[in-house]
Amino acid sequence: MNRDITMLTSSKQGYTNMNQTGAPWQILALRYSENKKRTRRDSFIFASKPDAPHTMDFFFWVLRRGEEVIVVDTGMDTAEAARRDRPILHAPVDMLTSIGIDPADVKTLIITHLHFDHAGCIDAFPNATIHIQAEELSFATGAMMTNDALRLPYALDPITTIVTRLHKGDVVVHDGECAIAQGVTGHLLGGHSAGLMALTVQTRRGKLLLASDVAHYYESVTKGLVFLIVVDAAKMVHGYNWLREHAEGDISRILPAHDPLIRRVYPEVAPDIFDLSATPDHQLLDELGSSST
Repeated sequence: MNRDITMLTSSKQGYTNMNQTGAPWQILALRYSENKKRTRRDSFIFASKPDAPHTMDFFFWVLRRGEEVIVVDTGMDTAEAARRDRPILHAPVDMLTSIGIDPADVKTLIITHLHFDHAGCIDAFPNATIHIQAEELSFATGAMMTNDALRLPYALDPITTIVTRLHKGDVVVHDGECAIAQGVTGHLLGGHSAGLMALTVQTRRGKLLLASDVAHYYESVTKGLVFLIVVDAAKMVHGYNWLREHAEGDISRILPAHDPLIRRVYPEVAPDIFDLSATPDHQLLDELGSSST
């Protein structure tokens, strides 16, 4: 049995409130789109069973404690979704509104990376301070964007928006590990994109690893599979190792970005909104250890 698999078993207004300092965060995953047309060869380099279906879910996230809110990534807008044939199940802005969050009131927005499905609605947050890694900003606006393959996961409108907001003074550009809020830390890992950032978040069940696209699926981590869209494969594998190390042997502490298993493992608290800080289905997570490669 793969050593890595055996190790990873389970064991409204203003949105700032300093009185919440030290309290745990709730993490909500908002599922706004899906792609059921994919196969395993669309996900992984040298995929086993390459023609087998491999659905991808699309999430963005909300960190919440009391009235304090941090939005992590913004999903994709309807125009880009149509262009790429990704059906929008719920407009990201509408999902926020449905849980009492007005994007205009959000003060902190974290962009883990600038791919089209993570940064498509930044302009809906006019009053937010935006946090991003310097390496991601540099890559997405630099010479590598002349290459068709490297440019493919990016869209022009989010890049234009982030640069405009940068010039307005709305963007905090980080270089490596960064404290974004009390109990929320960013970690530069790269791999899938040049400046990809994961987060550690303190919740009621301890420290959780909001992986974003450091891990698209649980099996990315448990099997070390290299995702098809990659800037640096070595850094991608390092990211998996980093997640395993910081999860301390408990896969339930890792929160992947695109895995439909999220919907089975965590409770749904509103239509297509899942509480990742709640107790997961550990038995289901343990079954990952017996899945074949």
